[in-house]
Amino acid sequence: MKQKGKVVVLVALIVVLVGGAFAFGMKGQNLTGFLKLNKVDTPKVNINTTKVSNPEIIKHLPLPADIKTVNFEYVDSTATVLNLTEGSSQQGEFVIKFKATASGADAKLANNCDAFTYVISGGKSAGSLCDLSSSTTDSGDNEAFFALDKTVPRTFTATIIVTPDETSFYNVGIKTFEWVADDGSVKKYETDIKKYKTVSKSLKFVAP
Repeated sequence: MKQKGKVVVLVALIVVLVGGAFAFGMKGQNLTGFLKLNKVDTPKVNINTTKVSNPEIIKHLPLPADIKTVNFEYVDSTATVLNLTEGSSQQGEFVIKFKATASGADAKLANNCDAFTYVISGGKSAGSLCDLSSSTTDSGDNEAFFALDKTVPRTFTATIIVTPDETSFYNVGIKTFEWVADDGSVKKYETDIKKYKTVSKSLKFVAP
């Protein structure tokens, strides 16, 4: 009887081991199949053919030397309240300085406020007077234009006098620049007006 009991136990043990191995093998096989079925391939990127699609990045890439254009650069700005006489309207003097550098070829900039357009913020239809001057002279300057020699920067000062039409805060910003290329065509550059804008000043309006 004892011998038969040992045989029964041994057989049972073999059955358990074989069944466990079979079950483990099936699980392993199922796991391998699952991985194969659900395998996600890592996308491959060819760096040599990747194109820059962000226009803001392209916009600020350096320009090749042979492209004919004029580069503008903000320098600084001031805002001053004029005419502090009691009982009369005040005026605001808004000054914006900038650099202009021709690239690729010589160019010209009108020697008056036709060289740019500006925007007055404040009031409804405030009046204004405008003047443009340069801190340097050039042999190519004439009564109508400032000369822009290729690669030579020139600093300009735009002065706008604002007469308010109501008591309010006012500021001035340059919206666009225009210049004349060496072939006589008129070109335009649209600025980021936030970079070419003065601080605001409160101007008092007194009805006449």
